[in-house]
Amino acid sequence: MIIALVPMLIVQARDAAHNWPRYNDRAIEVYEAGRNRLEVWLNERYPGLDPSAVMDERIEAAQQWLTARVPMMLRWVSDQIGASLGVVALSVLVLVISFQFMLLKGQVEEGLQRLIPREHSADVSDVRIQISGMLGNYIRGIVAVSVMEGIAVGVAMLLVGLIFGSKYALTVAVLAIFSPLVPYVGLAVVVATAGFLTYMTAQHSPLAGALVAAALVWGVDQVFDLLVKPNLVGRRIHLHPITAMFSVFAGYSLFGFAGLLAGMPLAASLKIILAKWVPTIGADATVRAPNEPLVLDVGQFASDAWKSIRRWSETVIEAAEHTLDRTDQP
Repeated sequence: MIIALVPMLIVQARDAAHNWPRYNDRAIEVYEAGRNRLEVWLNERYPGLDPSAVMDERIEAAQQWLTARVPMMLRWVSDQIGASLGVVALSVLVLVISFQFMLLKGQVEEGLQRLIPREHSADVSDVRIQISGMLGNYIRGIVAVSVMEGIAVGVAMLLVGLIFGSKYALTVAVLAIFSPLVPYVGLAVVVATAGFLTYMTAQHSPLAGALVAAALVWGVDQVFDLLVKPNLVGRRIHLHPITAMFSVFAGYSLFGFAGLLAGMPLAASLKIILAKWVPTIGADATVRAPNEPLVLDVGQFASDAWKSIRRWSETVIEAAEHTLDRTDQP
């Protein structure tokens, strides 16, 4: 993927840098045209009023308002980005430490086993193995969902490009892959980038194209956050989709933005621990075993989604036929 995508991204970046003066001039033209239309509208509605003076006054007031509030917004954004970067840095640190532990795996296990009473060592070892496997499945599921979301966003932007003649679909798709690492802010950046690039590069109807692109990217993200991620990742770590969604919300309430990423694995770990003493908490029969390939879960989710769509369409058709039957009656 890197060999295929990096050259394409470099080409798009060079193209954007080459055309940036034109995009800047176009943005200025849009501002001037909007200002002129507003002046004409004000002259028609309020004869004798000097629109330029009024607009300059309003613009100055807006600048003062932004000057007072933009620093607060930037501090908030920087705090969220800092928190997300902290999570990324912690993840890298965990990977480095994990690699070092792998080198000392046998010695560490022997040392920990001595701290555990002999009658409980088997249960603790079993729980450790289950949690380790669950975390691996969670990471693979998150990566798969991120890549799938990037592909879906790329397809949506390609469709927008075919309709409105815009470019840079690959750039937006790559941003969408990494947007989950920066919750909320990442989505805002992807949506704004999709709208801006579509508006600047569209061959016709740029405003409509920008709105469609932003709406499609936002819709794809919501579908993956509310449907695909809870079902696919939740199935891999033996959590019901509703439980998976609740764990994400609970993680955000308890730990902030870091809880959005840690909510599901923490809930799954708690379930594994409780299942040793409360057997009824074990995995549902409909949940796949964690050692099965991830592609089976993707296929199962697609099959479940197709069945839901068919049931919904059949319900709609039956309702329409019932309505037609009632209208045909004298």
